[in-house]
Amino acid sequence: MSELNGTWILESKENFEEFLKALGVGVILRKIAKNITPTLIIKGEGRKWSVKMTSSFKNLEYNFNLDEEFDDVTIDGRKVKCIFKLEGKKLITEQRDFKSKELISKIEKYVDEKGHMIEFLYAKNIISKRTFKRVN
Repeated sequence: MSELNGTWILESKENFEEFLKALGVGVILRKIAKNITPTLIIKGEGRKWSVKMTSSFKNLEYNFNLDEEFDDVTIDGRKVKCIFKLEGKKLITEQRDFKSKELISKIEKYVDEKGHMIEFLYAKNIISKRTFKRVN
């Protein structure tokens, strides 16, 4: 079992709107995303994982096997190829352009020494950091 398993609520964020802008997310969706406090529910054992995000705006759920690429549509309607990997204790998500396979974004999640889940989000030359606290 991963120490990422559990329910997490957003505590703080840095540079998040800039990250969304680098992805090409429109101004209205960026403003909405900037002002919500999502909850993440992560369940992982072996190769089978799920990541569920709930918020006052929209809910998302991914059920996946590690290291298996799948087709996805982002909240703002872009078609991407997505893959989740476990590297040490970090859950890595990569989104690639559906046609060119060029890397669009990379997200790393891990639990730090204080018990917070740290999420680094990368797009182009932008890095965003979000910190979550465990709910349960």
